[in-house]
Amino acid sequence: MIYRRAVRLAAQETALPLSTFPQTCPNTDAQLRDHHYLPE
Repeated sequence: MIYRRAVRLAAQETALPLSTFPQTCPNTDAQLRDHHYLPE
């Protein structure tokens, strides 16, 4: 899954443990595709 790979890369780049990041993507597919979506 793309999200898991992104989390691994982010953990490597930041030296943060994997447990820092959510196990699943917190956004829906629709939110990710919406260019005007801003998370709260």
